[in-house]
Amino acid sequence: MNLTMKTLQIYNIKAIILLVGLLVTPQLVHSQGFDLEDRPKAKERIEQLKKIRLIDILDLDENSAEKFFARYKQYQKKVEESLSNLREAVADLENSVRSKTNKDYTRKADLVIDKQAELANAISEKLRAMKSILTEEQYAKFIVFESNFAAQLQKMIMERKQHKKNE
Repeated sequence: MNLTMKTLQIYNIKAIILLVGLLVTPQLVHSQGFDLEDRPKAKERIEQLKKIRLIDILDLDENSAEKFFARYKQYQKKVEESLSNLREAVADLENSVRSKTNKDYTRKADLVIDKQAELANAISEKLRAMKSILTEEQYAKFIVFESNFAAQLQKMIMERKQHKKNE
């Protein structure tokens, strides 16, 4: 095995360990009623790790990475805004249900559904926007990575939680 391959493997192991460590803290905070939005440092570290993994998986050179992430950030911002709007709509509906003072449930439920559709559209838009700056293979890898990233994070958190329980 050459030095570069060995270095990459070591780097990937360190990245996974870092990711697990970063994810445990936000998960504990979230379980106490907070969100990653309340943990900007943890969110930033996860974003940095995601960026590094994307550079590695897509095999981007410096120029391509700069171009890719400029566009990625632009569309990711729209996704985050849509997610924030969805969370607000859900919170408003939840407050109405809990307080039972506002019986306008149908309108608020419809708004949640609309916000979910807006989020799905923002995500699709982001994915499609990357197609023009990536090769076919890179684009396929990007789609797979984006589709699996959240599930992989959740799996790591659950495994870590289970490991802690068994100790």
